[in-house]
Amino acid sequence: MGFGQSQCKIRVEGLLPIIPAVFIVVLLLVAFMGERGLLRSVELDRHRSLLQSEVDQLLQANEDLRGRVTLLQQNSSEVERVARETLGMVKEGEIVYQFQGI
Repeated sequence: MGFGQSQCKIRVEGLLPIIPAVFIVVLLLVAFMGERGLLRSVELDRHRSLLQSEVDQLLQANEDLRGRVTLLQQNSSEVERVARETLGMVKEGEIVYQFQGI
């Protein structure tokens, strides 16, 4: 009987140093690879930064459009200029000369 118990002790004692190492490896894997791990956190942070840049660009575009609307509401000559450039409109009595190949 003594022979079987000593083999069991040797096996358990041989595994004792490995158990903390396995635990640490598992813990590191979870910390880096898990749903809330470091790699996912870095990925989400990059994505947030990209979205913030897009939001900033859209806010600037909105501000530019608000300024243009205000200009068009307050300045009739600006409305005329836009109508001439974008719609090809002319004033009554005005003569338009069009040249081909220029």
